[in-house]
Amino acid sequence: MCDVIDLSESGCKLRITANFADVGDTVFIKPEGMETLAGTVRWKNDGWMGVEFLEAVYRPVVDHLVQTSATTLRATVYRTTPRLPDIWRR
Repeated sequence: MCDVIDLSESGCKLRITANFADVGDTVFIKPEGMETLAGTVRWKNDGWMGVEFLEAVYRPVVDHLVQTSATTLRATVYRTTPRLPDIWRR
C-alpha cells in the first residue's frame, strides 16, 4: 500500500516505501473505492513517485475521491512484470 498525495485527472504523486518501479515503467494503481488506473512512472525522488495516467480520470471522480478521503487516499501499486535484477539489464 502507498499514499496518493496529489491526484488529478492526468496523474498522481505517490509516497512509496519500496523501490518496485523505475522511470518509464508502467504501473497499475488501485485506489480504495476506485477502479485500477494504468500509468507511466515519470519521476522518482527520495520516497516519492510521479505517475502520468494512460487515460484521463473523469474530473467528478477525482473531486469525489479528494472530498471523501479524510487526509490521504490509500492505494495498492504494482508493476506489470517482475523486475529483473540490475545486473541482468542492458
